[in-house]
Amino acid sequence: MDNACSYDTVGEGWHRQPSVSPEQIESLKDANVALVSGFVCLARIREPLGLVGGYWGMDPEIILQVSAGSPRTAIRGILAMCNSLAKLQGSPELSEETNRQISLFIERANIWVRINNI
Repeated sequence: MDNACSYDTVGEGWHRQPSVSPEQIESLKDANVALVSGFVCLARIREPLGLVGGYWGMDPEIILQVSAGSPRTAIRGILAMCNSLAKLQGSPELSEETNRQISLFIERANIWVRINNI
């Protein structure tokens, strides 16, 4: 994820803030729509999950797991995606909408994993 510099007017000086691109937000929204039902087959969620991983700069191994791995491997990748996004979740540097989409993704992805973990 790209970082942008900004100046803190309270007097703390320059600091790094994550900047979130429209593509990052759209990828989360698309994945959240795909994950709306825990009964969606893996083939239908692979592409949206792969885009989330790519736009959010996740490890290529995670992206490969969700986009081309076996069902068990995909589940490990989905859980790794949730862990990566959980580190950002609730950050005051992210917009309310971004935090909401991250929370929704984590919730829906975990439901999908619980239902489909055979």
